[in-house]
Formats: sequence, structure tokens, C-alpha cells
Amino acid sequence: MPTKLVLASFYTLGLLFGFLAAIILSIMYFFNVIDAVLLLILTVAINFFIWLFGPYITDFIHRIFYKMKFLSREEFQQLHPDLHEFIAQVTAANKIHFPKIGLIDDDNPTAYTYGSGAFNARIIFTKGLFTYLQPEEIRAVIAHEIGHIVHRDFIVMAIANMIIQLLYEISEIFMKRRSPRRSSGDRDKESGYLFIIGLAAYIFYIIGFYLVLFLNRMREVYADDFAARTIQNPNVLSNALIKIAYGIMAKEETAQSLRLMESTRTLGIMGFRTAKEAGLVAKVTNMEPAKVAKVFLYDVVSPWAKLAELGSTHPLTGRRLARLDGIAESMGQQSLFNIPRILAENPVDKNKLWSGFFSGIFINYLPWLVLFVLVLSFAFTTFLTESTNAQGILAFWAAFFGLSFIVRAMYRYPSIKISQNTEILSLMSDLYATPVHGKPITLQGSVVGRGTAGYVFSEDMMFQDNTGLMYLDYKAGIPLIGDVIFAWKKVKQLFGQSINVRGWFFRSNLQYVVLDSLQYDSSFLRSYAKFWNFAIGIFALVVSATLLFSQSLETFYYIAGGIGIILIFVYGSLRKKNKILSRKH
Repeated sequence: MPTKLVLASFYTLGLLFGFLAAIILSIMYFFNVIDAVLLLILTVAINFFIWLFGPYITDFIHRIFYKMKFLSREEFQQLHPDLHEFIAQVTAANKIHFPKIGLIDDDNPTAYTYGSGAFNARIIFTKGLFTYLQPEEIRAVIAHEIGHIVHRDFIVMAIANMIIQLLYEISEIFMKRRSPRRSSGDRDKESGYLFIIGLAAYIFYIIGFYLVLFLNRMREVYADDFAARTIQNPNVLSNALIKIAYGIMAKEETAQSLRLMESTRTLGIMGFRTAKEAGLVAKVTNMEPAKVAKVFLYDVVSPWAKLAELGSTHPLTGRRLARLDGIAESMGQQSLFNIPRILAENPVDKNKLWSGFFSGIFINYLPWLVLFVLVLSFAFTTFLTESTNAQGILAFWAAFFGLSFIVRAMYRYPSIKISQNTEILSLMSDLYATPVHGKPITLQGSVVGRGTAGYVFSEDMMFQDNTGLMYLDYKAGIPLIGDVIFAWKKVKQLFGQSINVRGWFFRSNLQYVVLDSLQYDSSFLRSYAKFWNFAIGIFALVVSATLLFSQSLETFYYIAGGIGIILIFVYGSLRKKNKILSRKH
């Protein structure tokens, strides 16, 4: 096992154990809680049971829901003799058992492994792997899965997840527990201590959750490393990752295939949602290495990409490709994507990149910061005074929340009048794109499908121009109901239509355009994302004014109802305006 991976594993597990030990020692310091101790012992026992017998339960689920079939070594050797020989050689070289092989009849190209350890590991792959990948690329993918077995990932992740579970249970026990002491003063004091212990456990649980995600990403990186060095050609694995992503994106989602990909997203060689977005890049770039590198450069340099990766089980695709390029160069081979060269050809203005990041973070989360301040102010005034003017505090909070939401909407959706006529490939190569500050754009192309392929109630659309594909995010004038009606009655009518799109481009690890309007033939369609963002802010301001000046809650209800009627009237006026514009076009 690589030294860095060993250190990362022990460091992460050691930190998690430290969190857990700190909480347990605090509990023991105050008093011994038998029922809580028993619960923790049972938690460990149950996790041990799941680790040991979980693979057999997973086997049963796979057989029932995904029609997975295990192949004997003889059957596997007869079906895929070269792949059987490759697995036999790699497992023998690493002194582990030949894994149990399972096959799923699904066109999504994926592979994953699970088990308790090397002694009972399974490698499962779909038939789609043989549809999209060349034999050497399939070997690279299987080598990646064998890397997880060799590195004992099942055991490490089982321990990490158990610690996270224990921390959560401790927080639940002690944030809600009362001290057993009879003296009311002592009871209140110790109950406060117990709450602090529970709160600390919950904080450790949240930190631990992200540490486990970090550990999982690290193990994916070193499984890539293992595969690259095993097949002696990192570029083959790079190609395999791009092709798997393309295959997942291109495959129409059925209920069974969607359930399979979602349920195995933490196990597969690529996360399902990451694969869908990487597949979109593959389609846009026609899998040309130079174009792929230019688009995925965003994953390497953008702080928004780094932020998005924190909540991911898998590393961002661009980062994986860049690392595999580095391994290829260290082995004296030509790198496939040569991201350092692409970066040199496209120098990054770091001041622009990071200043936009910090201002975007502040403005985007400003409404929730106001909410946090409200909670603190309410707690503070309650603590200092016996009576609290809740209505006054709520009024001021609503005012600041409304203002912050309007500021956020103005930042998120700049004036569409300054939109630039552009192409999809150019948008996806923009290193300064963000998920919180839309870039006003205009595109020409056609709708080629729904945002979620095969899902009849998907109001979002897949749009294509001469350079690639892009998701279009539509928001109806009446939320939810209007979206469903638009998806059901209108989206299919747009298929194949030549369309002009106006909207705002956003990107983090996802890429999409929030629509302002669609123009085709003599028709004009409006989307209401910007309208509803402003409406929420205005509504909060009116609520604030109502709370400040109303003498009773009854007056407040009347005014709130009036606001609702006004919003409906505004929406109706906009609809009428759209019909006029539609006739003009």
C-alpha cells in the first residue's frame, strides 16, 4: 500500500478516534451512563455484523433488484479468457484471492467492488463496459477495483463510518438527556454540561463526515495510481474514465438503471452525477484530448470546483486526469491531456478568480447569514431580559432578509440586456464561471431531449449547438405545478426546433443555463427564475413592514393575503406581456 495512502488513512482514522475518545472521556468524567454505554456497544456490534455479513446481504439485493449473476471461474474464463488471465496475474502478484465476479445486464458502463476484505471481495461490472471500452481500457478499470481490494479499503471505510455513527448517536443521547441528580441546581448545571458534550459530538460528527469523504477521495486517487502502474499506461485509464462518463451520459435512464447507478454511486469508479457532467464534457469536446483538457482545467484551478469537491465521494474528473498525466510523465511516457501546457497557454488571473470567489460566497449566503444573526440576537436578548419583543426582532430580520435576497438576486442574475452571443464550448472553457453569478448569454441551436433522459416530467431540456450540449433550467411562472405542465405539454414540442436561448450560464462541477427566454418560429417563452428570486425578497420586505406597523396578527394575515394577490396579478401581467411578444415574433 502506498506510504501516502497509509499515512492519510491512519491520520484520518486517528483524528476520528480522537474525536470519539474526547467525547467518551468527557462522559466518563461526569458519570457512567449504563444504557448509553450499552447502546454504543450494540452500535459497534451491529457495525461489525454489517462489515462481516454485509457483502452477502448486498449479493441478495443485487440479485433481486439488478438481476446480477455471479460467474464461476470456469464460466468467466470461457466468456472473457484474456480478462480472467489478467485478474489472475494481478491478484497473484499482490497475494490476494481471486475475487468473486458478478455481471449485470445493463448498458451503463460501470464497475465496482465490495466485500469485508481481500478474503471475500467481489468485483461487479455491467455489460455496458464491453460496449464502450476497448479490452485494455476494461483491464485498467478492473485494475482500479483490484486496487481497492489490495489497499484494504473495505476495512478502513467500515471503521471510519462506524466512528461517524457513534459520534452522531452520542450527540443525540446527550443533547436531549437530563442529569439524574436530585438537586435542581446540580441537575441543571450537569444537564448543561451534557448538552455541551452532545453539541461537541455533533460538531465532530459534521467534521468527521467531511473527513470520511476526503478519505474516500484519497482512496479513489490511489486506486487510480495502482491501476496506472499495474497496466503500465496511465493514458489508458484516462481514456476509460472519459468513455465511461460518455456512456453513462448517453444512456437513456430507465428506472432500473437509474436505481443501479444511484445505489452504487459511492462504490463505482466514478460518481454517477460526476460521470453525467464529465460525459457532457466528452460529448461537447468529441473526446479530443486538447479540448477535454481545456474544459477540465476548471476542475484544477477554480476555487468553486474545490468547494464542490468537498461534498463528493470521488475526486473531480479534471484532477484525476491531471494526476494520471503526472504519473505518465514520471514513467517516461507522453501525457494524454498535458494540462500544464494548456494552463500555460491560458494563464489565470488569480486575483480575479479569488476575489470573485470570496464576494460570491458572501453575497450568495447573505440571506442565511442574516438568519443566523437573528437566531443569535433572539438567544442573546432572551438571555439578558425576561421579556423579548419577538415580533420586532422578526420584523427587522424579515427586512434584512428581504434586502439580502434582492441583493443576491441582482448579483445572481445581472441584466440580460448585456448578454453575449456565444457557443457552448466557449462557455465550458471559461475558468471564471461561477455557480452564484450568472453570465448573461445568448445561444443558437436546438432542443434535442429532456434534461433527465426518458423522464416525462423533466421540465429542463438538453440543448445542442454546433459545439456541444448544455442543460437548460426552466422555471415556470407558477412553481412546481407550472413546471410539471410545461414538461408534460410543451417540452416535447420543442424537440428539433431551431431556438434562440437567452439566460445565465452557471458552473461549479455542473454546467447549465438558467433560462430567461426561448424564441422559436413565431413563439416566445419566458422563464421566471429571476422573477421569483426578486419576489421572495419583496415579499419579505412587505412582511417586515406589516409586522412593524400592524396592531394585530389579524391585520397581518389580511396584508399577507393582499401581497399574494398582488404577486398573482404581476404574474398575470407578465403572461399577457409574453403573449404580445410572442405575436410580435
